[in-house]
Amino acid sequence: MDVGRLDSWRERTRDPALTALLVVQGFILLVAAPAAATGHWSGRILIELAVLALAAVVFVISHGRVPTAIAVLAIACGVTGVTTQHRCSP
Repeated sequence: MDVGRLDSWRERTRDPALTALLVVQGFILLVAAPAAATGHWSGRILIELAVLALAAVVFVISHGRVPTAIAVLAIACGVTGVTTQHRCSP
């Protein structure tokens, strides 16, 4: 993929991504955290999915190589952690 095309794609999606970031943060605050506080299993899954969504939005918003690499690493670690946790849980 051409670097110029990637930069123009990120420029077009930056404002909607910031809105998505606000929506995901509101979801965590108003839905996922209270559900996780009750101890129900769905609350934990909601938190994990919201964190992965945050990392994906940061990937879209990021300007340089370092923030992009950190976002990709966060997504990879999140997916690995979720799959490992679900395979090892009884």
